Amino acid sequence: MRIPPEDAGSILDAGATGLAHLTDHLPILHALGLATEITAADLRARYDAERAIALSALSDDAHTSRALADSLSRRIDDHRRLLTRLDGAWDGSAAESARSDLAFTIARGTALCAVLVDVAASLDSAATGVAEALREKARVVGEFEGRTVDGRTTDDIATILAGANGGARGPTPEEAAHWFADESGDATTGDPAAACRKWLEQRLAPVVEGALDLVLRACEDAGRRIAETLTVLSAATERAVEHAEGAAGTPATGPSAEAVGEPAAGTKDEGRHDVPAGGDVPAGGGPMTLPGARPAERRRGPTSGDGKTPEGGEGSGGHHPPDEKAVGDSVVLEEAGPL
Repeated sequence: MRIPPEDAGSILDAGATGLAHLTDHLPILHALGLATEITAADLRARYDAERAIALSALSDDAHTSRALADSLSRRIDDHRRLLTRLDGAWDGSAAESARSDLAFTIARGTALCAVLVDVAASLDSAATGVAEALREKARVVGEFEGRTVDGRTTDDIATILAGANGGARGPTPEEAAHWFADESGDATTGDPAAACRKWLEQRLAPVVEGALDLVLRACEDAGRRIAETLTVLSAATERAVEHAEGAAGTPATGPSAEAVGEPAAGTKDEGRHDVPAGGDVPAGGGPMTLPGARPAERRRGPTSGDGKTPEGGEGSGGHHPPDEKAVGDSVVLEEAGPL
């Protein structure tokens, strides 16, 4: 059973809680003019940039490519068996031509099968690469979950912000004495707002800015790694298309007439006895039924002691008479089906 890959959104969700360390605190710094122009909404968008990547689609395409390769491989095996049968059933120039065409079809199918396997591997590799990049980003961001600044929680920081703004909901004297014990005496000399603002500027802002740099760097690294992975996939698919187009074409130079047993141009074809009864070899793609022949009789018809056929013909051959039953009645080139 094929297990679907983890979704990109699910991977990012695992680290999204760490964004709270920034998205909760960035508005505070913005309100005090202490932060960069990046807002909490901007940061969420950067983190979620690859959320829509369909890892399952990459995996499904890889599975489909492998299934097609397996199916094509079985068809190629069928054609190889057919070629073996053809070798034992028919001789002569037409047979050589048929064998050449069938051999080319097998070679073309083998090349296409290899292309499909390569594409499947590239798709799997891309899905793995993207997932790893997303997991690393989620890990970096997720590590900020639950972090405090000097032990101050999000609620504490909201209270300190209120105190910096002079609000009534600022720290109590006890809280101020505890939170700002290592600060100057601002909290106890009648200016708690100054102590609150000083803490925000000197404690909170550097921590948030440092975390922001780490998160943005993690987002950039993930984006770069994913872009490189998809570039590699694109190049691999382009090469696959080129190979597939090359495999689907015809040989630049076909076999010569002499190579397939055809008479050279301008010569007379004397005594061709291998053309199927009824005329020439069918042209262009239709089913070609080849009369069978016993292995010992592929080149010559059965002869009597005087060198003549049982019907009185010369031993130069000819086809079996209609009432003679040949071994392996016929071989049909389309038996294995199209690739």
